[in-house]
Amino acid sequence: DFDDKIDVLEELPANEESPVENAFERIHSSWYNIISRTQTMESTLTGHLPYLQYTFLSRLLQRDFSSLNEVETLADYIHFDYRNKCYTILLFRIYCDILPTQKVDLTFYMACRLALKEALKVLCPHMLCTEHGTDQVVCLYAMPVSESASLTEHISMLATEVKKMLPDEVCNN
Repeated sequence: DFDDKIDVLEELPANEESPVENAFERIHSSWYNIISRTQTMESTLTGHLPYLQYTFLSRLLQRDFSSLNEVETLADYIHFDYRNKCYTILLFRIYCDILPTQKVDLTFYMACRLALKEALKVLCPHMLCTEHGTDQVVCLYAMPVSESASLTEHISMLATEVKKMLPDEVCNN
C-alpha cells in the first residue's frame, strides 16, 4: 500500500515553479480516475446481477456447490438474504389448453413466463426466479423462520396475488 503511494508520487512531473500545486493536481486527477473506474465497475456488476442470481439458483437446484460456505458467499454477493430464513422451492407450470398436445407455441410460453416473473418480482422482490424448460418458472422463496408455521398460507396468498396480476390471456388459457 505504501509502495503504491510512492509510485504515484514518483510519477509526478518535476516542475521547479510549483511542485506542491502539481502534486495536488496529480493526486486530485488520480482520485477522480479511481472513483470513476469504481463507479463503472459497480454499474457493470449491477447490470450482471440478474445473470448471477439466475446462475446461483440454477447451481443451487442442481446441487452444484462444493460447500455451504460457497453458497453463503455467493448469496451475500448477489444480495440474497438467507440468514434466519426458511426456504421452499416454488414451481409454476404454464398449461395451455388451446393448443394441440404436440404443438408448442414458444412465443406464448415466453410471454407467460415473462408475465409471471414480473408479477413475482413485484410481489416478492427478494425471491430468486429462473426458467426451467419451456413451461416452468422455478423460485426460491424465503421467509423469516419466525413465520414458518404459516408458510402454506403465505404460498397460497402469493399464488392468489400472482393470478390477479397476470393478464387474462395468461390465466384463461
